[in-house]
Amino acid sequence: MFPEETTFGIESKLRSIESRVGYQLPSDYCDFMKSGKQATAIGRTFHIPECKAAATIGNLLDFDESYGLFVWLNEIGDELPAAHFPIGFDPGGNAIIMDATTGWIYYWDSARHFPGSSDEDNVYLIAKSFSEFLDGLYD
Repeated sequence: MFPEETTFGIESKLRSIESRVGYQLPSDYCDFMKSGKQATAIGRTFHIPECKAAATIGNLLDFDESYGLFVWLNEIGDELPAAHFPIGFDPGGNAIIMDATTGWIYYWDSARHFPGSSDEDNVYLIAKSFSEFLDGLYD
């Protein structure tokens, strides 16, 4: 969290995201964003079960106006499935996305790296909650 950013400011930004995606965000994700601990996940690895592969977190998006969640939601939001928004990226630019309707976390293979990935089919389930996603990270 940026020093000048208060919990109230983060609450306001979370409500703006909810307004944009049309759903209330999961409380575990909101609590994590308010904690300011996004950097603790950088460089950690997560499993992509369907692909029998793993990826590393390059960054988890915060609310920085020059590179944060709002910037990337505007940049790639139209390319993502409906009601999904980016929460981070791997070092190769593939997005970690959340389904705002369920809170489930997915890997968006934007580079079509995995066999079988296509423009229509390139989203893979990682976890069924943000907490499960965090709990599954490893070094």
